[in-house]
Amino acid sequence: MMKHRIALCMMAAAAVVFPHTLCAQPAQQERQQDEQLFFDEFEFLTGWEEGNGTWSVEDGMLKQLDTTDRITHISRMVRQKGTVFYEFDVYYLDGLEDRDGGFGIHILIDEPTGLRSWGQNRSLLLWITYDPIIYGTDHFYLQVYESESAVNMDFLNMTGDEYPVPLSLFSPEDFITSSDPVHIRLEVNTVLGTGILYNPFETGTFYPIDLGAPLWEGKYISLRTNSMAVGFDNVRVVEKKQ
Repeated sequence: MMKHRIALCMMAAAAVVFPHTLCAQPAQQERQQDEQLFFDEFEFLTGWEEGNGTWSVEDGMLKQLDTTDRITHISRMVRQKGTVFYEFDVYYLDGLEDRDGGFGIHILIDEPTGLRSWGQNRSLLLWITYDPIIYGTDHFYLQVYESESAVNMDFLNMTGDEYPVPLSLFSPEDFITSSDPVHIRLEVNTVLGTGILYNPFETGTFYPIDLGAPLWEGKYISLRTNSMAVGFDNVRVVEKKQ
């Protein structure tokens, strides 16, 4: 498997990650030139392919209600190439009482598995996880995975090391008690093999992601959860026009 890396600012001894600061937000007139490939406010489930979990459209959002299943996913056909923006809102519903849970999005999927599976064939997974047993802290972490098949998926790495990013401003109490969603926004350039995760918890900062090489064109996206019930809304995929 081709080695990739997440290029983030780091203090080598403490392995502390510092997000970069945005110089300016993209101008609105530039965004108006982009092509919206997909947007869903979830009035219906039409077009989504359920793979595993308890999925339904209720209260104007896509809900996954199973709090015990560790591998749930639902997929949608969206062709992706060039520079692509992905964004969506996530509302907490239930399941963090056991101090374990996560959610995320597979992008650039070639073909979804359609089954309960660890990976999503060839794809990348942006994953936000809460696991204090593993990490020893009381906040969420960002992980990025590369999937090669239904069973083969592992961390992207930097110099051979697994490299989760601590989201120190995002605790489970914040997620449980807030009536506002967490807004996730990711940008990926498939030609250059680079990406940006805009920090949802600190306005004006972002995490650059070095994927190491040009990426493939994707056909599907897939939303995913682990032992947690959440609601997804305002899922948007936009291709940036040069």
